[in-house]
Amino acid sequence: MKINSNYTGTFSDKTGKHFFYLEVPVSAMDELNKFKECTVEIKRRTKKRTYTQNSALWALLSEMAFKLNTTDTELYTEMLIRYGVSDFLVVKPEAIDMVKRQFKACEDLGEVKVNDSIGRQLKVYHGSSTYDKQQFARLLDGIISEAKEVNVYLITDAIRNSVINNMEVKI
Repeated sequence: MKINSNYTGTFSDKTGKHFFYLEVPVSAMDELNKFKECTVEIKRRTKKRTYTQNSALWALLSEMAFKLNTTDTELYTEMLIRYGVSDFLVVKPEAIDMVKRQFKACEDLGEVKVNDSIGRQLKVYHGSSTYDKQQFARLLDGIISEAKEVNVYLITDAIRNSVINNMEVKI
């Protein structure tokens, strides 16, 4: 069972134990009361990028692609490699093609030995739809910087700040 909730406060008792309060919908309480014991996992909820932020990114990529005689999709992949979020994976050699289909970009870094098996280490890049606000800001800042280098000035600093802060603006 998963409940999204807002943190509402804490207090300490005389023994020094800390307690916290969460807002839980009444409908969820009925379900929670069925359990004698449960484990609670607390994660920080991060804001994802917005439609406006995504539009700004693709507007820049389209203009840059036109000037550089390439496609916006190819340029997007290149920008993910330069400024995006990546992970390292070790996979069986026969799984490389499947993993490459699951990520926007993938670099094969070569063979590695894990225990008594041989695998391939891959550096994989996530698409921007999975980014939180800070990760998206880093990607957009890199693209804005590169856009200026090819004389594409669609986004001013004021618009960039508005876009990153989730405010709706017309570009």
